Amino acid sequence: MDATKLPARLAHAGLPLATIQARIRHAGLQPIEAAVGFVLAQDNIDIAIVGVTSRNELAQIIAASTKPLPDYDWRSCAIDDPIMLTPSLW
Repeated sequence: MDATKLPARLAHAGLPLATIQARIRHAGLQPIEAAVGFVLAQDNIDIAIVGVTSRNELAQIIAASTKPLPDYDWRSCAIDDPIMLTPSLW
């Protein structure tokens, strides 16, 4: 999601989201690679359920999940804001 075009309910998330997006770009990662990589890098996650909106998106998710994880500070992408993490609150 573009950090400058957030709905009103997520306006407070603009700066943290822009910061994370800049870190991801600087690392040379695509957003989908970073999202999948973040989950795969978590030792405490055994199973992830991923929603998709198209066949192309599913193909991108599968491709990202089969790539070796880059050496990256995945903790820098962590979000703990319950509003940002709960789509039903958007």
